[in-house]
Amino acid sequence: MKNTHSLQQLIDIAATTFQNEKYADIHKVHASEDGFVFIEENRAKIHCETIEGLKYHTITKIEALNASEDQDLESLISSDDVDLSELKARYEELYGKAAHHNIGEEKLKDLIAAKEEELNAVALNNKDDQNS
Repeated sequence: MKNTHSLQQLIDIAATTFQNEKYADIHKVHASEDGFVFIEENRAKIHCETIEGLKYHTITKIEALNASEDQDLESLISSDDVDLSELKARYEELYGKAAHHNIGEEKLKDLIAAKEEELNAVALNNKDDQNS
């Protein structure tokens, strides 16, 4: 089958859907590998049955938005022109307080990465609790 999307691409598409105000109350979507997103699982199943070999994936809002934030952070940290003020702003967003005025770039990156991992672990635990 041609023109299928990877799971990561589908998560990105789902993140865009979740960011739309129209879908603020939706907590999961079903994305087919050809890039269509469905709110109702039954519609995703019917769509996939019409094309041989086509599958769909259920993507939660938490999963999609966390992946989107992770990509934004990775691009920020991997950039050669990292703006220290952007890193400090991200630190403040994550920790709820300003970073020390004299903190180094590497230390700031490490602290941000550690907090991101912690938040992802909490999100995964919450997701597991909901599935139980």
